[in-house]
This record gives sequence, C-alpha cells and structure tokens, in this order.
Amino acid sequence: MRDTAAAAEPEPIRRSLTRFLLTAFVPYALGYFLSYLYRGVNAVIGDDLRASTGIDALGLGIVTSAYLITFAAMQIPVGLLLDRFGPRRIGTGLLLIAALGALVFGLAQSWIGLTIGRGLIGIGVSACLVAGMKNNADWWPPRQIPLANGLIMAAGGLGVLTSTTPVRAAVDLIGWRETFLLLAAATALVALYLFFLAPDAPRTAGRPHSRLRDQLRGMAYLVRHPMFWRIAPATVVVQSSFISYQSLWAGQWLADVDGMGPGGVTTSLQTMALAMIVGSVMMGWLTVSADRLGIRPIRIAAALNVLYLATLALLLLPTGLAGAALWAVAGFLGAATILPYAVLAQFFPPELAGRVSALLNVLCFVGAFLLQNGIAVLVDAIAPTGNDATVAHHLAMAAILAAGIVGQIWWSWPRRGRAAR
Repeated sequence: MRDTAAAAEPEPIRRSLTRFLLTAFVPYALGYFLSYLYRGVNAVIGDDLRASTGIDALGLGIVTSAYLITFAAMQIPVGLLLDRFGPRRIGTGLLLIAALGALVFGLAQSWIGLTIGRGLIGIGVSACLVAGMKNNADWWPPRQIPLANGLIMAAGGLGVLTSTTPVRAAVDLIGWRETFLLLAAATALVALYLFFLAPDAPRTAGRPHSRLRDQLRGMAYLVRHPMFWRIAPATVVVQSSFISYQSLWAGQWLADVDGMGPGGVTTSLQTMALAMIVGSVMMGWLTVSADRLGIRPIRIAAALNVLYLATLALLLLPTGLAGAALWAVAGFLGAATILPYAVLAQFFPPELAGRVSALLNVLCFVGAFLLQNGIAVLVDAIAPTGNDATVAHHLAMAAILAAGIVGQIWWSWPRRGRAAR
C-alpha cells in the first residue's frame, strides 16, 4: 500500500514547495549530512582513538580508511540497486547498517573493532551521495540539477562542520564512545524519516523493474563511453585528494607542517567546512547562471579543478600564506568536485543516473583509500629517519599535483566531434 500511495503523490508534492522540500529533499540531505559527519569525525577524535587503542599513524589511517574502502566496494551494487528499486528503499536499508556500524564503533575495545565499525558505517552511508543525486535527477529539471546537487553538497558541508567543534565539545563532555552511540540513534531516526515520509520519484514510481542483465549491460555501456573516461581521471585525483585531506590529513598537515595545537586544528577544520558549505551553494548557482549565458558546465568544472590544484600548489611554496587560510580556500573550491557528476548526467539517460554516479564514485573512493594510506606510510617511514614530517606531507602533495595536472590535460585536450555540453 505504501508504494501505491507514493505513486499517486508526486504531482501534489511538487506543487507544494514546503512539502516537496521536507519529503523529497530534506531526507536525502540529512543522509548526506551524516555521511560527511562520519567521514570527517576521525580528524577530530584521532588522538582519542590513539590513546584508547595505542595505534600508530598507520593504524589510524587503516581505521579511518575502512570507511573509504567499504564505501567504494558498495558503489557498483548501490548504483544497480538505486536504478532498480529507487533511492528511498535502498537509502533506508543502508542507513540502518550505518547505525549498526556506529554502535559497533562506539563499543569497540580494539583497533579491529574500530575498523569493523568504521567499515559498516562506510557500507551504510555508501548510497547517501548517489541516492541524493539520483533523486535530484528524477525530480529536478536538467538545468537545475547542478544547483540541487550543490545544495546536497552543502548539507555534507554542514556534516563536516558538525564533525569539528560540536563533536569535539560532545566528546569532551560525554566521551567519544557515548558520542557515537548518539550518532547511531540519530542515524536510525533519519532512516525511518526517509522510509516513511519520502515519496518515490515520479520517474520511478510504478515503473517495472529492469532485469539484472539489462542493468549490467547499461553499466558496461558507461564503462565503454569515451566521455566518462575523459572526465574521470582528473575528477578522481581532485576528489580523492579532497576526501583524504578533509577527512584526516588536513588536520595532520596543520599540526605537523604549521605546528598548530589541537584547538587551532579544530578551528581551522571548522573554517574549511564553512568554506565548503558556501562553495557548494555558490558552485551550483554559478554553473546554472553560466549555463544560461552559454558557458557549458563542463568548462566550469574544468576551470574549478585547475583552481583547486593551484591552491594545493601554494601549500608547497614559501609564500608566507597561512596554511589554515589555504585549506579554507581548498574547502571552498573542493565543493566543485561534485560538478562532474552533474556534467556526466547530461550525457546519459535518466535511468542510468544512479549507475554513472556510482561508477565515478567507486573510482574516487578507491583513490581516496589508496591516498589516505599512502600518506600514512610516508609519514611513518620518513619521521623515524630524523626528517621532519613536513617532508612526507610535501612529497605526498607533490605526487597529487603531478597526477592532477596530467588528468586535467587529458580532460582539456582538444577532441574532434560535437562540443561537449
């Protein structure tokens, strides 16, 4: 009965802006809020985890990146499931797994338990971004999708913001374990909100399910499509670096390279999150406005990638600029990492929206997993030799920049045929 009612609801919901936002937008925004909160929280409670378990930098990197590898492993299944069953059902079930993961993490007594809990959280929030974008692709006009995705990204920025000073205050007040138990309860409530109040989108309600073979054929079509591989390499470098630094290594950079104490690191990460929120809304608005003037979204996304890489390059130079200020700029520009998803969506039919986002996501999160642990290996290997940890951080950043430049050249290299939109 729930699905029959949902199929009849979309048009009345669309005509009421308040109802539309509360049912067809806010549940997905809350899911992505939680996804980013979980992603960034270890950057703030890293010292607490190390004190509780005695793990070193590599151990902390493994625990933190367990979220990333399970998240990445789920992307292809999530893409298939979203296009088959819709974001409401899949999002609900996975958020309940995230709640279980937060419970396991909060009760864990060793790094193994922490890793299992973190991995379950990664599985549970693996659909939050692509479910939101799939939902946006179903509900919003094509030209408005970058703005809608930007608003979802802003909700993620609020999650990052919450994972800084508010989480630190909660941990200081009740402890990191109790904080995670509260997060488990909150996540379960969001799952119930999504299941009982969100409607099925008008393009999916009542539509017969496609066969698995047909879905896999659609995935193979995406893998062979030249436009996907034009955009993917640079996007993977930029987004995986943004995820890695925002969720863990920006805080360690501020401590190791700039010599900040815990309070300064937390404040700087909070500023970075605020910049991301502002950037998310502005990037979406900029893309929609530029498109009306005939400037194609693909050009906006490429230009913002270049600016993001330039900001990272400044971190390596003795410019006298404060690292905290540059990381805030990186947070602002890092919000643009969501734009390639909307760009790619314009090249494929709506029924492939979940799969194209998931395919790009799996590459980005595998990259983030490798990068997050690669930086940890450099820090643990170089610091004991008597060299400053700054050397390890700079080597990692230089490698990221080199890969990003190559990827951006590939993206921007002139090609024959109709201009990409």
